[in-house]
Amino acid sequence: MTCRMTTISIVVVCIGFRSRPARGARIETEDAVLIMLFDKDELRARLSVGARILDLQTAVSARVVELEADLTESRTLKLQMPL
Repeated sequence: MTCRMTTISIVVVCIGFRSRPARGARIETEDAVLIMLFDKDELRARLSVGARILDLQTAVSARVVELEADLTESRTLKLQMPL
């Protein structure tokens, strides 16, 4: 199994005035840029959920590797058994 790692970047910029639009850096990739006002507690909660999802994803990937190894071992043992 191949595991693909993804890097997610979140840039939070404070401009001081809510009514003034943010002027962000130009990003020349396929990534989407979202500019919006945010609540710091909501952002903290969302980041916490994202971290938990990444932890669960890592645990699932590790378990899949273990199960694949067990399956290979089981098949090897089955082939070694006399009929």
